[in-house]
Amino acid sequence: GGYKTREDHRHHAVDALAIALTDAKTIKNLSTGIKKAEMIGSKSTRIDDPWKGFRKNVEEVLSKVITSYKLDRRVRGQLHDETNYHQNKEEVTKFHFRKPIFMLNEKELDRIADDRIRSVVKSHIESLINGDSTLKVAAAIKSLEFNPPLLKSKDGKKVTPIKKVRLIAKNSSMIAVGSNKLPKFVESSEYHHLEIFIGRNKKGDEIYEARYINMLEAYNRRLRHEEIINKEWDGKKFAMSLSKGDIVEWKNSRWVVRTTPINRFKLSEINDSRQDKDLPKEGIRPTLSSIPVGGLRKCVVDYLGNLSYSND
Repeated sequence: GGYKTREDHRHHAVDALAIALTDAKTIKNLSTGIKKAEMIGSKSTRIDDPWKGFRKNVEEVLSKVITSYKLDRRVRGQLHDETNYHQNKEEVTKFHFRKPIFMLNEKELDRIADDRIRSVVKSHIESLINGDSTLKVAAAIKSLEFNPPLLKSKDGKKVTPIKKVRLIAKNSSMIAVGSNKLPKFVESSEYHHLEIFIGRNKKGDEIYEARYINMLEAYNRRLRHEEIINKEWDGKKFAMSLSKGDIVEWKNSRWVVRTTPINRFKLSEINDSRQDKDLPKEGIRPTLSSIPVGGLRKCVVDYLGNLSYSND
């Protein structure tokens, strides 16, 4: 008896073992045991182990199992997010996008680009809350769809309802698309891979450095008939590339790469079968600068669990 977790890929091996050991005699013993358990008000029963030391033997074998992953390096999927951003003419590293006012969250109120509009919107929300002590900020924002704040012109003659606002984007690294005369900017939806090289810091010590290749750049490389993984970068020595699903050895353990955002890539233990959305939000996110050269090794595991090392 006991709970069998499905958050570990090795539960498939446990299932296979249970099926292999199940015969007519086992089924009969299990059925008899359940009937006896029901008579005494129990919901579980036990049957004898197939052989002496069975549990210890299984635990020893499972501890040696190395999960293999099917890699998908194909260049496909959404090339960029759907939101269009506009570049600030005065500060070219800042980008704005428009959003309906009633769809904002509380934190986005401080990111409204225009100082005057931000003040009007926040004052209007405060007045709504002051008029109804039970009203929360989130509910007050949603009510702006039908009760928007009003912006008076500087001469006070015209009043305009504020239905959309410009927000300052968190990301300062955008991709230009469209014509050069009137470019639009988009945010990469995901990264295809990162290319890791061995460079040197100001002291002359070897360090890992990385180029993060988004899906759009990988797609453009394919269109130009170039290698998707570029192993050349200012004379630096190529170490490895990493994509989602790659396996690495780090700190004497094996990990699988879950995501490859800029500066940090997210890892999980190699046998962890949880979906990305079910993993802790922070998770294991090492920075390359914190890993000494040689402290990260890329692995390849075949379908039989045989492990070898790879530098691409």
